[in-house]
Amino acid sequence: MKRNELCLHNMIKTIACLLISGSMLNMAMAENQVEFPLKDGETWVMVGDSITFQHLHSNYIEAFCFARFPSWNIHFRNAGKPSDTVPWALQRFDRDVEPWKPTIISVELGMNERGRHPGDTYLSDLTNMTERIRALGARPVYFTSSAVNDGTIATNRSDKNQNLDKRAASLKAFAAAQKAPVADQCRLILQKVDDKERIVTQWRTLSATCDKQPSNSQRNTLEQLNKQVLEADAEIRKAAQPKVHHFTLSPVK
Repeated sequence: MKRNELCLHNMIKTIACLLISGSMLNMAMAENQVEFPLKDGETWVMVGDSITFQHLHSNYIEAFCFARFPSWNIHFRNAGKPSDTVPWALQRFDRDVEPWKPTIISVELGMNERGRHPGDTYLSDLTNMTERIRALGARPVYFTSSAVNDGTIATNRSDKNQNLDKRAASLKAFAAAQKAPVADQCRLILQKVDDKERIVTQWRTLSATCDKQPSNSQRNTLEQLNKQVLEADAEIRKAAQPKVHHFTLSPVK
């Protein structure tokens, strides 16, 4: 996967903040109303592609859990591999996942599926992955792939982002059927970016109709729209801040 196909540049900081606060985990809990996935004495292995391999969100989740539960004896292992897909992750499962004896296995795959394997076998491959996870006595947690940095929005979404959006929807339905946690970072980011673009479009439309000396009313409206753009940026950064009432979280011990 090319570097310019990673998250939007600003989204990297966003996801970092979200994950540091545990909000990706919180989204996963809120989706299917299940308990916080990690318990004392457990081992979490994170399976994924280069987005996992770069040790960003994996480190943030680990840091959150150690900060939130300082007395727990918990372990984290990164099993990400650049350009990976679900079938390829299954091929290395015995080598990269099983030896750690995990109790939780998160899966963030889907960015590289299209064009790598004949047909669209994403959900059937995930079914095989889930069976392998549960055969170990472990529990699955799913993350959707992040959006692609191609500058497109809802009105002219690229084929890649359309595909990722559809894949995210199918993953959420799959996770619900499996009664497993899922965090939809792809659709959340796309929605917030679209919200900002709508405000920017309003500003451009009004600005184009203004004279060189806009009226006080026009000037006030433009200033309000500028403010809303800044607020939209903040909303992107705070998009999935934790909401404690959405999931069950054990008290700090």
